[in-house]
Amino acid sequence: MSTWVIVLTSAAVGAIASAIINLIGQALERSSRRQEIAVTKAIELTNASREHLQTLADRSGNKITSPPIAVTTGGFYRVLLHLMKHDKLPKDFTDG
Repeated sequence: MSTWVIVLTSAAVGAIASAIINLIGQALERSSRRQEIAVTKAIELTNASREHLQTLADRSGNKITSPPIAVTTGGFYRVLLHLMKHDKLPKDFTDG
């Protein structure tokens, strides 16, 4: 077998392997980025929800008890991931 054929075949196999590894890396990075965005937005929604509840309590003069931050954030995170994956809210989140 010619030396050039071996060199070109090796280069082609290396390029294909590199492209496959690059695609896998991009897919993992996109997945991590989606999860990071979901966590960030869940925390923001939790903070906004708690501020809204506090405003309502202040206006009404009543005392409120809100769920723990971790529970609220986890719920928002779950809903956001489902929304990003399926483009609709979970069935247990909607009334109908």
